[in-house]
Amino acid sequence: MLKILIADDNHLTLQSMERTIPWLEWGYELVAMAESGSEAVEKVRKYKPDIVILDINMPGMSGLEAAREINLEPEKPLLILLSAYDKFSYAQSGFRLGVFDYLLKPLDNGELKQILDKAADRIQQERRQQKSCAGSMQFEKELYGKLLLDSVNRVAEASAELDSQLHEKWHSYAYSLLLVNMTEERWQIEDVKKQVEAALADCENSNKIKSLSVQTGAGILTLLACQTLRFARDYDLTALQVAHVIVERCCKQRVTVCIGVSSYAENLESLQRQYEEAVFAIDSRFFLENKTVIHYCSVMSKSVHNEYVLSRIMQELCGSLRRNPAESTEKLDAFLTLIEENNRYDVEYVKNIFVQIAFSVSQALYEHNTGAIRIKTMDMILEEVGEIHSMQSIIDWLKRYIQESVQILEQDRLSVSIQTRRILDYINTHYMEHIGLSEAAADAGISESHLCRLLRSETGETFVNILNKIRIQKALELIQSGGYKVYEVAETVGFSNYAYFYQIFKKITGRAPTEYL
Repeated sequence: MLKILIADDNHLTLQSMERTIPWLEWGYELVAMAESGSEAVEKVRKYKPDIVILDINMPGMSGLEAAREINLEPEKPLLILLSAYDKFSYAQSGFRLGVFDYLLKPLDNGELKQILDKAADRIQQERRQQKSCAGSMQFEKELYGKLLLDSVNRVAEASAELDSQLHEKWHSYAYSLLLVNMTEERWQIEDVKKQVEAALADCENSNKIKSLSVQTGAGILTLLACQTLRFARDYDLTALQVAHVIVERCCKQRVTVCIGVSSYAENLESLQRQYEEAVFAIDSRFFLENKTVIHYCSVMSKSVHNEYVLSRIMQELCGSLRRNPAESTEKLDAFLTLIEENNRYDVEYVKNIFVQIAFSVSQALYEHNTGAIRIKTMDMILEEVGEIHSMQSIIDWLKRYIQESVQILEQDRLSVSIQTRRILDYINTHYMEHIGLSEAAADAGISESHLCRLLRSETGETFVNILNKIRIQKALELIQSGGYKVYEVAETVGFSNYAYFYQIFKKITGRAPTEYL
């Protein structure tokens, strides 16, 4: 049922129209009445009628002035002017304002119904057209979205087809890609996409842009197209401005996002490169924890690749762990300073360096291992580093591991003789073989009884206990890697008897080997 509002400064006229016209019988609902032009404008905004009947001559804001204001509303109704004067100038003014029709007082109900029905037909026709247009626009949007996803995924000819379609439709001079990434999981990506699209709608007129957004595994991918010719740097500035509008809108909804922005391109043939740039910019948040908008060009302009100096300091750090563990803290500080000064925003590169250093720490610990401590394997290091998402966190992680290791190595250096270290090194490198006291003593060049006394006095352990602890430590690592059956693990770490392996494993770990599968 269509809604109607009538406005007339004559109270009696309004009452008469309300009571004598069979609105509901005709299929209409009278939702409001107004006695002035300004009141009519207010009530149009409040009740959102489909048809407004306006008296032209009202004190203050006239019917024509009210019509002009009402036409500025986003959902403007059809307007019918009402007057006691059959003046062509009134009708002409009204039609220039887009008025649907013109009625003379006193009202003839038959004539009014005829005009209302014509207005209803026009409204229904426009709504059908809008629905058809919306369906067509939705189809286009889905098609362009698929082409955009295909383009960044290297599907042949997708970017050329999208470029052809959008250039004809948008007449754009430059394109940028924005990748909107949620930094917390409490929001559904569909809800965030609505916020992004609402922010883009706000930007389209003021920034002379067009946009297209799709969901990807990495977040919400938005293609921005500039429709005016600008200086090169201004294309990047426009993309940054739009990104900040998105961040602010999401922030108002208490949604935290980070946006990676690519460099601009004059056509869509570079979409794959631009996508990689946007992903790289997002990944750079690893180093820039407080940044919400990161432009690829800004990140790359700060990158420095001083491979030689970095490599030399890494070697010194790893060497100090073996020669003089106390020096390693100073070497670590020098290494971290260089990393921070270089600002190399390549997450995988930096993580790989930290993995190498951590593994060197593990290697230094292995040379002095008595089986009493759990040393990080390469798999463990990779898993832990993979779960770290900021530069400061990975620095703290490496510092902790080195500090703990330095304490162990320093204690070992002060309490264990060169001869005992040689025995421990032999066990750590031959544990998987069928070795015993005689083989270890022969390698150290001492008697078996002297070897037993050395180990007991300097480590507090027997040869067999140390060998078993190292073997079980290695067995646990292999079981947790998931690539071996338990009996295969037993043989790999040097146990020829599975029952004995099971017994020793449970004694040292407190659990059966199968419980770790």
